[in-house]
Amino acid sequence: MTWDSLRVRVNDFAIRSFRDSADRDYICARMAFRARLTPQFLWASLQAIEKYFKCIHVLNRVPLPKQRGLGHNLSALYDLTTRECFDVRLSEGSKKLIEHLDNYGRFRYLEIPWHVLGYERFDLDRAVWEIRRYCRVFPGNTRQEELAGIEHSAAHPPHRFRLEGGLLEKILTDKKHPARRALIWQNYHFASRTRKRVRVGGMHFENAPLSLYPEMLDDVCKYAYLPQAVVEAYKKDLAARVKDGSVRVLLP
Repeated sequence: MTWDSLRVRVNDFAIRSFRDSADRDYICARMAFRARLTPQFLWASLQAIEKYFKCIHVLNRVPLPKQRGLGHNLSALYDLTTRECFDVRLSEGSKKLIEHLDNYGRFRYLEIPWHVLGYERFDLDRAVWEIRRYCRVFPGNTRQEELAGIEHSAAHPPHRFRLEGGLLEKILTDKKHPARRALIWQNYHFASRTRKRVRVGGMHFENAPLSLYPEMLDDVCKYAYLPQAVVEAYKKDLAARVKDGSVRVLLP
């Protein structure tokens, strides 16, 4: 295998394994939000953005970081991209969504309470549009020019920006594709035409069982795995509640 063919195959891996997979996660997240399956929306959103960043890293040959734990840490992946690749221009709304997903999206088993205020789906559409623009190969001789073109794309209607060979673009073009309706529903950023307005949803939240009854922490840990950070947080919470008398711990 020649060096050129290896480079092409690694790039193909990045596009198909990360960018295309992220596109599918993104559509799943939109479907979950519409169906009010909010925890699934948060998890799929985190998965999508995580894979877009990883696509950028592979395309730009960023070595795996020595420290572990970056997999589901979107803020750390974003910082790594800015430090090792280029400045990914994100709006404040996209940065806040990343922070929200870091706080709530990585917990799949209702370990902690969650909430959405209703505009998170719109923020996801915008964040995906902003990050995904960089999920492409930048030839060395035109790299700066093409990066400048990406920055200028924000001055035009978002639906005009298209990635060559992108899965979302293929779905948008194929009016019979079964995922197309879920993609374009109330979508300002990925559509076949300019939209003047989109609707957003309402507020939803759920308390976690452990947040209501932290005194059952030790028993839960006997039968189910909880991240160590979650265990420590509930231990502190339980100690504070016992101290102020709001919780009585039952002794065996």
